[in-house]
Amino acid sequence: MSITSDYRIRGIPAEAFAELRKQSRKELEEQGAVVYRVAEKPGFPCRVTLQDADVGGEVVLINYSHLKGRSPYAGSGPIFINLEATESYDRVGEIPPILRSRLISLRGFDSTNMMLEANVVEGSIIENTIARFFSNTDVTFLQAHTARRGCFLATNRSMWR
Repeated sequence: MSITSDYRIRGIPAEAFAELRKQSRKELEEQGAVVYRVAEKPGFPCRVTLQDADVGGEVVLINYSHLKGRSPYAGSGPIFINLEATESYDRVGEIPPILRSRLISLRGFDSTNMMLEANVVEGSIIENTIARFFSNTDVTFLQAHTARRGCFLATNRSMWR
């Protein structure tokens, strides 16, 4: 079995933002969210669809807890979401566009949310790093962040463990 084809990358479930979809722009801004009209592509990666938003569309910048639980690595940070997105990216053995086109900080964690592996890699060649991280049998999941700004992009859960 090939390690590099047995990973699953998922966007944040669209349902996680159901309440935000019901709010006005003013209500969103009162909560600290920032609404942007997309002026360039790439540049506004939606964490639900794992695609850069189209020029002319709107995205919301919010704070999101990307690693919960009791761990020194628990964290949150800014993410863009397209509130119109209804289907989350969920593919096996495929690298989504927002990872392919960026410099990525890839991090491997164990089942207690402790970071065991970390590297910065061009998204165009990320498969080898994924395979190397999962060759460590203690790594149970990966997270991808933008290397330059450090923002959470996506999570990867191994299907072969």
